[in-house]
Amino acid sequence: MCNASSAWTTSQARKAMIALEKHSVDWVEIPIVTDDVDGYNSLSDLAVPIAAGETVTTEQQMMHLIREGKLNYAQLGVNDIGGITPFMKAAHYAEIHRVPVTSHGVHDLHVHLMAALSNSSYTEVCEYRIDEFITQPLKIANGKAQISTLPGHGIVFQFKSLEKYRDAGNPKSSVVLKRQQARISSKEATSITKRTPKESWDAKSSARDLMDY
Repeated sequence: MCNASSAWTTSQARKAMIALEKHSVDWVEIPIVTDDVDGYNSLSDLAVPIAAGETVTTEQQMMHLIREGKLNYAQLGVNDIGGITPFMKAAHYAEIHRVPVTSHGVHDLHVHLMAALSNSSYTEVCEYRIDEFITQPLKIANGKAQISTLPGHGIVFQFKSLEKYRDAGNPKSSVVLKRQQARISSKEATSITKRTPKESWDAKSSARDLMDY
């Protein structure tokens, strides 16, 4: 697989993809900018498959790219396209057009969705790592994703694991933490909140919100 990351013009992409034919690559990923649908259409006659769509933000855009761009692989990301519902809509549209789907983004979130599709191909293991913050991180054995036994999207967060990343120097953040641990009184919390830099928010109402947290 090759990833051009939208770096080429259409003519550059054509030259590069012709040169890549002898290397039997599975695909060239986003050879040109994603919204150049006519450009993708003009490259569809080449032997090297094209994967694109990871930066698309609506199912309508993805459907247009699949239909008019004549993609070989539709790249879909829940975190980009607007959630699970538009992801599945676009994926089923791709199925109608006999286009396989590959995921892009948080792999722990995508593995259940990809397993539910008849036209799924590759589940991308991406740098959006949430492994240490969930109860059952994605496991891979012999190149295959091992789906968790949890229902739905299969993710249950372990919020305590986020504590080590809390910004102790942030007054608003530290007030919430200390208040939760019952180490300071409401009066002390209000005092700390008033000492934070002036912003567009109301310090007093913000302090009350923190007390109710």
